[in-house]
Amino acid sequence: MFEQEDHHWWFLAKRALVRSLLRRYAALPPAVALDVGCGTGGTLQAFSPLGGLWIGMDRSELGLRLCRKRGLPRLLQASAGALPVRSESADLLLCLDVLYHRGILDDRAVLAECFRVLRPGGTAVIIDSALEWLRGPHDEAVHARKRYRLGELSDLVGGGGFQIVRRSYANTLLFLPMVAYRLTRRWFPGQPPRSDVLAIPRPLQTILVAVMQLERWILRWVDLPIGTSVVVVAKKP
Repeated sequence: MFEQEDHHWWFLAKRALVRSLLRRYAALPPAVALDVGCGTGGTLQAFSPLGGLWIGMDRSELGLRLCRKRGLPRLLQASAGALPVRSESADLLLCLDVLYHRGILDDRAVLAECFRVLRPGGTAVIIDSALEWLRGPHDEAVHARKRYRLGELSDLVGGGGFQIVRRSYANTLLFLPMVAYRLTRRWFPGQPPRSDVLAIPRPLQTILVAVMQLERWILRWVDLPIGTSVVVVAKKP
């Protein structure tokens, strides 16, 4: 992830999607923003220039070491289910591809912590992997516990006290080729599990970035009916 997330189309597209959602639904700049499960820090580094105090949290010491290598100063080693943050202290919270992880034993407990640390009126952006039938070697390689249906994740978020302001699938325009690739890898394994996030030729990278830019434009107007990711934007009443 550290080697790829600054330039790979997948990470660029996800950060661009989050940025568009923040501009539409969040008050910017936030006084305090939390990146729960910040990994190796690519998202935290990308959004810190928006202003405010950005804090990254992750359970992985390796991930935090790589965050420090980026020069990120405000980091906490913590489980997503027990955030070392005062209640109602954050204006904005990101929880990106965290709930699906096999290290998360109780996704409801994580969402309860996210709800606790947000101030009333604060915004949470939650993105995760979609559709359990797409599970394959990639999921095993990245330690995935499950993949969510949009309604399932929405119910979890709403059941945690949040008011949902936007919900949609994402990665829709590339859905069919991604399904074909995932199913092919599942049916013809033959290799140890590995992530699908690999270096690709520059022309293909350019095309994929453009396709995801078009999808973000579509998302400005309509929710998407299916995709490989689920997106929920929620407010704390």
